[in-house]
Amino acid sequence: MFFPPQIEDTIGFTRIRERLLSFCFSPVTREWVEKLSPFSTIEQVERALQEVQEFAEMDQFDGLPRFRNFPDIRPQFQILRISGSFIQTKGWLDLLSVLDLACENKELAQERNIFPKYPFLNPYFQKLGSWGPVKKRIEKVVSPEGLVQDMASQKLQQIRRQIRRLREDILDAIQALLDSSRVAPLLQERNFTIRRGRYVIPVKASHSHLVKGIAIDYSSSGSTVFVEPEKVFQLNNQLDRLKLAEEEEIRRILLELTDFVRPLTDELEQAFYTLVGLDFLQAKNKVARAIGGQFPQIGGEKLTIIQGRHPLLGERAVPFSLEVNPENPVLVVSGPNAGGKTVLLKSVALILYLTYCGILPPLKAGSSIPFYQGIFVDIGDHQDLENNLSTFTFKMTLLKQAFASNRELKGTLFLLDEIGAGTDPDEGSALGMAILSYLRDQGATCLATTHLPGIKFGLDNQPGMVSASLEVDPISLQPTYQLSLGKVGVSLGVEIAKRVGLPAKIIEEAQENLSRERWDLNRLLLSYTQKSQELDRLLQNYQVRQQNLEREKAELERLKLELTREKRKFQQKLHRELTEYLEDLKIEIADKVGKLRKEKTLDEEVYQTLRSAIKKEEKELARIDLENEGNSNFPSFQIGEEVTIFHLQQSGRIIALDLKKKEATIQASQGRVRAPLSSLRKKSPAEQTEAEQAVRNHSFSSVVRVRSKSRVTPEIEIRRLNKEEALGKLEKYLDQAVLAGFQKVYIIHGKGEGILRKATHEFLQEHPQVDSFRLGDAAEGGAGVTVVTLK
Repeated sequence: MFFPPQIEDTIGFTRIRERLLSFCFSPVTREWVEKLSPFSTIEQVERALQEVQEFAEMDQFDGLPRFRNFPDIRPQFQILRISGSFIQTKGWLDLLSVLDLACENKELAQERNIFPKYPFLNPYFQKLGSWGPVKKRIEKVVSPEGLVQDMASQKLQQIRRQIRRLREDILDAIQALLDSSRVAPLLQERNFTIRRGRYVIPVKASHSHLVKGIAIDYSSSGSTVFVEPEKVFQLNNQLDRLKLAEEEEIRRILLELTDFVRPLTDELEQAFYTLVGLDFLQAKNKVARAIGGQFPQIGGEKLTIIQGRHPLLGERAVPFSLEVNPENPVLVVSGPNAGGKTVLLKSVALILYLTYCGILPPLKAGSSIPFYQGIFVDIGDHQDLENNLSTFTFKMTLLKQAFASNRELKGTLFLLDEIGAGTDPDEGSALGMAILSYLRDQGATCLATTHLPGIKFGLDNQPGMVSASLEVDPISLQPTYQLSLGKVGVSLGVEIAKRVGLPAKIIEEAQENLSRERWDLNRLLLSYTQKSQELDRLLQNYQVRQQNLEREKAELERLKLELTREKRKFQQKLHRELTEYLEDLKIEIADKVGKLRKEKTLDEEVYQTLRSAIKKEEKELARIDLENEGNSNFPSFQIGEEVTIFHLQQSGRIIALDLKKKEATIQASQGRVRAPLSSLRKKSPAEQTEAEQAVRNHSFSSVVRVRSKSRVTPEIEIRRLNKEEALGKLEKYLDQAVLAGFQKVYIIHGKGEGILRKATHEFLQEHPQVDSFRLGDAAEGGAGVTVVTLK
């Protein structure tokens, strides 16, 4: 990927790099930031952005990894790769701090179940490794203060014990001399010190010959001689030998520890660079979060930036949206001085540069960033005094270098600020248009800014070229920094000069010198801008009202649906309560009818009228239910499905459907029943399984009798009852069955001696609601069952 020299200074990326550096926890990460540059392939860019995106998601949902400052341990890796070398205690402390950080983040990833949730971050956490045994071994040898601990070896412990004991002997010997009445007067002061690693006493120079011992050192004034007493000489020598032994043992221990870790060098290096990589990602994530970065689509030929912002301006940045496609690869922006044209080009350049460096850029979802082969940037005022080049000459020289680089311009983005400026306006316009045409014909993409009328108004008859304007307020003439595609902007140079405070006479003469056509043109453009902005405001207000209406419509639909649901719930509850009420009423009536029949005071005409009224109420209930719920709310029934009939409390299989009448014919256990669709409920798989099991286990073999939860069923059992009990129960049951609407019922009296069968048949012959009866066939239970058909 090609970029011109000094591009980072030109577009302001150096300040982004400074922010990244401030967020790093390791000096190695800071080296990575210093070397950060755009990736060379689209795959690398996409992966880098995916990693930062997942890091941001992990930050939001699972929290950040644990980070603190950690050292550069690359020198330790060099030592580990040299046989016979060993790491000093300071190096072990640095290594231990890195291993602590690696272990903490590995455990954190396991606790938060990071691995399956973030596939692009997963390799980082996997490579951190597990370092528990290594940490324990290091901590046993090296103390937090950076010293080799006594317990590192038995020999070291023994040597240090001898050293401590010997030092006590030396101190005792010296103290005896200090307290001696013979030696004390000869001393400069009654104290001892250590010079050149030897214990000595300060003797006056004039009396040094009176103290037996060796002069080890002298004071700077020469008045004091530091003498190693003869009594201490041998003890000091022994101490030196023990210190040498201690150093040798420490060296052996550190070499042994180094050899223990040496085979793990590659894994240690991998864990370290993984921490550096995570540190790099968290720095990128902090920058992306600070600038409002989001993931754009990468690739394709169309540059689409939605609500892009300059990443360094913070809250002051005015969002802009633009699109440059292969059909119109040249976009020329005009507008007033200080209206934001240069900032716009820098914003585009920074957004692309951030993206190519793997940092989420400040834009909104739906944006698309092509992977350009290079970006040529000519922004700002350039002069090269050493080579006697003016701004115009310098700009032309840069373009010449870009064109003569033996590089295809197709797939390259050119960002040209003030194209054609710095020379005669007519020549600059002609040259600028020629450059834009050349770039278009070579397949390049170009974003340019200009004040030149010859370029601004020369785009209309040029294919593939589109104009855009950075708007001004037509009343106050202040820039709004809003980018509008398809418009031409006014420069307002005289107006800006007036605003900055040039003398009024200069402004008046400038306005007089300005051609009438130019003045009228500027007024016309401002008028057009005012009307265009007014139309934009009206359109925006219309869109807002439209959105409000859509929201209100959606809310009404929601309320309507909610009311429909509540109505349905109420209807279902009412239906259930009325059904239960009718069932209870039928049972209560049946009980009273039974009593009246026993007392022979039953008025059959009243009884039939009551039955008809109940039937009418049931039909009316079904009709109202069907009417209220409507066809669309019924489940779709099919022939062969198992259903339950609410008001009859019967179950069976649908054998016919009449959708016009909204009725179904059901083969129930006691015969065929016609019922409205509103009174049917599909049986659940569990209920169907229960019914099938009941059929298999029933003593009547193939007779399908599904037990209902209702108080009344199409069968009654009177076995093992005496005659009086059986007939009383049967009388009550038949009244309930009639009111329940059963056409056929089964009386199970058993075979036995036939006493209950005979009594039952005699009772049925006299019952007014019995149409006929017979013994059951073999499949229905034979002589142990009487099948009754009710009127």
